Amino acid sequence: MEKSVLLPEGRIRRFTYWSRAIVSIAILIFMFFLARWAKDWIMTLVFTFTVILTNIFMWIQAVKRMQDVNKPGWYFLIPIYGFLLLLAPGTVGPNPYGDDPKNDEGILGTQKNQKQNPPPW
Repeated sequence: MEKSVLLPEGRIRRFTYWSRAIVSIAILIFMFFLARWAKDWIMTLVFTFTVILTNIFMWIQAVKRMQDVNKPGWYFLIPIYGFLLLLAPGTVGPNPYGDDPKNDEGILGTQKNQKQNPPPW
């Protein structure tokens, strides 16, 4: 189970990783065009700061993704192997890095892949 988005502890699924990557890329593209449109050194500085923060954020997410496939987090630094592991399915069940993210509890505290009883009416 993921404790925090900003801590490299726990595991995340492929969908979670790639959805966060898409949002990060969208933020970077938006900030890039905003910096080019403003043509101001302050916006360039804000864009540079945004690039640094999104890179750190995505590194943390990549570490969590590596832990989902039962590998140490630094494996994402290996160019081709790390990318292939980002595409690989996660380890089924718990591993040394945490519980299976597919078995997380939903908003109502029920298992996502557990069948719920139908309403009595």
